[in-house]
Amino acid sequence: MPSTCAQCSLVPNIVPLIGEVKSPSQGSEFDSTSGDVVEIIKQVFQPPRRQDICIDHMIIRRCQKQPDAPAICAWDGDLSYQQLHDASELLGSYLFQLGATPTTFIPIYLEKSKWTAVAMLGVLKAGAAFVLLDPSHPLHRLRQICSDVEATMVVGLSRDKNMADSLGGAKFVALDEEQTWRCQTPCHLPSQSFSSSPAHAVFTSGSTGRPKGVAIDHAAFTIAAHEFIQRTGLGVGSRVFQFASYAFDVSIADHLVTLTAGGCVCIPSEPDRINRLSEAIHKFRANWADLTPSVARLLSPKEVPSLATLVLAGEAMRKQDITDWALHVNLINHYGPAECAIGTSLSSPIEPNAEPGNIGY
Repeated sequence: MPSTCAQCSLVPNIVPLIGEVKSPSQGSEFDSTSGDVVEIIKQVFQPPRRQDICIDHMIIRRCQKQPDAPAICAWDGDLSYQQLHDASELLGSYLFQLGATPTTFIPIYLEKSKWTAVAMLGVLKAGAAFVLLDPSHPLHRLRQICSDVEATMVVGLSRDKNMADSLGGAKFVALDEEQTWRCQTPCHLPSQSFSSSPAHAVFTSGSTGRPKGVAIDHAAFTIAAHEFIQRTGLGVGSRVFQFASYAFDVSIADHLVTLTAGGCVCIPSEPDRINRLSEAIHKFRANWADLTPSVARLLSPKEVPSLATLVLAGEAMRKQDITDWALHVNLINHYGPAECAIGTSLSSPIEPNAEPGNIGY
């Protein structure tokens, strides 16, 4: 359901309906920003209830419910929900002992890997917030992000230690040097974070080109995740193809929303993601994907017969996109800026004769 900000963006669509009830001759000039309109919108669109729970706690529940189910299926290895829980618990304990707090933002410097989910969940269990760094971005941009969040530690793989060291001198934690953090004596992880605590930050270029950070708290994410799961049908049988770059918040939803729902995150290698997309989707038997329309246009339904749900986001959908996909998958239009957790609006499955401008609510 839309936030207050999203509700206001729907005013232009509701104004014509109000006009049918109140013609210009019956009153003064209509003000679409008036309090009356906002009240009408509030009555039509009830915002979801705030959930007083953290993301990692929701995923822990899922791990306890289905420990042997596949959580991660990646080019560099697979993890069950129990394995994901165990690894992230030890990592979280180690990060906590290094001084992670609810005000700590920990950058994660990784290419596509099974370790990304371990790192995200480990940071959250430590009570801190994470920031995904895209290794393909210029060093000066990554360094600026680390400076903005005042990073005291960076998580990555040992091969990237020299690069990570150049990001500002933060302590480097190598995920693949498991003897370092797995041999630590696990400590009891107190519930440091609250639903109002930041869970992650996303950096966008903005109008100036300088990275601008947006912090998303646990409550905002869990509310949005619940609505997203309910309305897209994401669930235990979902195999979600993780395409989005780590520079975009869709990549975070691909991981954490999927794990909350009990699905499996399918992670291709970077070369396969870029050069062999249809083959990678087929190889992972992925039945769910969130892509930009321009990327979806590189595919055809015949090339990816396993795909059952296709969410298009990040760009405007065209009529041809509907023609190409609506008869073959559950096609969903998704919209939302980085400032809003996961998104602000979501369409119902799109029919072949639908208008591409329908972004739902």
